[in-house]
Amino acid sequence: MESFSRLIIIDWSVILHKAIFALKFNPSIPATYTAQSMILGTLARIGITPDCQILFAMDGRHSWRKEVETAYKANRKEHRDASGLDWDMWFQKFSELAEALNRQTNWGFVGPIEHIEADDIAAVACRYFKDVPEIILVTNDSDWEQMWHIHPGVKIFSLQTKEWKLRPDEYNVYEALAKKVKKETADNLITAVITDEDYDKRLMCVDLTKLPEWVEKSVLDILSNPELYDKNIYPEIMPSKSLQPRFDNLYNDHSKQIIYEVQKEKIIKKELAMKAKRKVEREAKRLIKRI
Repeated sequence: MESFSRLIIIDWSVILHKAIFALKFNPSIPATYTAQSMILGTLARIGITPDCQILFAMDGRHSWRKEVETAYKANRKEHRDASGLDWDMWFQKFSELAEALNRQTNWGFVGPIEHIEADDIAAVACRYFKDVPEIILVTNDSDWEQMWHIHPGVKIFSLQTKEWKLRPDEYNVYEALAKKVKKETADNLITAVITDEDYDKRLMCVDLTKLPEWVEKSVLDILSNPELYDKNIYPEIMPSKSLQPRFDNLYNDHSKQIIYEVQKEKIIKKELAMKAKRKVEREAKRLIKRI
């Protein structure tokens, strides 16, 4: 396995769903093309160098969590059916796209592993690569914020805002888990937690800091395989040929890169300016009342 100083883990499921749902607005553009463009745009904003390792975390079928909580993500199929899109066809096309990207680029694809989700893969990877200084997670999933607790070098890039998600100075994973145990709307875990058994089941579903041993081992078997990383493929080719120039330019053009520290500094300055403005407004209101 080659050494690398930065690991980028991309949530394949989020890419897939965003690209397919985009068909409702741009039906003439294939979702697989949109997905490739989205990936390239995201990597350009992150800014990649030759010492980066890029992995895609893929969802397996029949999540093990559905055996623990039958309500887990039970509403997802209903939402897909309501969209009027041919999901089976697009799932097949995205499977073919993943195979092509895995074969034609140096990107690694972890999964799909039966019963195991992308969340599990990302969590295990953050533990396995504890010596990698920086791990960048690309997702919309708030569950992945737990990785801030697992690995000190984790940074999260949001596919929704196309910006960095800043880690709160006093992030507390146990408070975050307590909220998710009480209610996790995104995963359809919305029923009241009444008994100890309810609590244990819910915690097992939402907690990524501790996974079942068999899940951990299944993911580690793939992450520890050198073939996932040693892919000296030349030339590297994007399935959509018109995107090839953007792929070729990824390591050279950093004009679109969003630097985490710069974004953080801008947000801090903006927050301080807003606090100062609110203070002035409060003082003005107090003076008006005196008059």
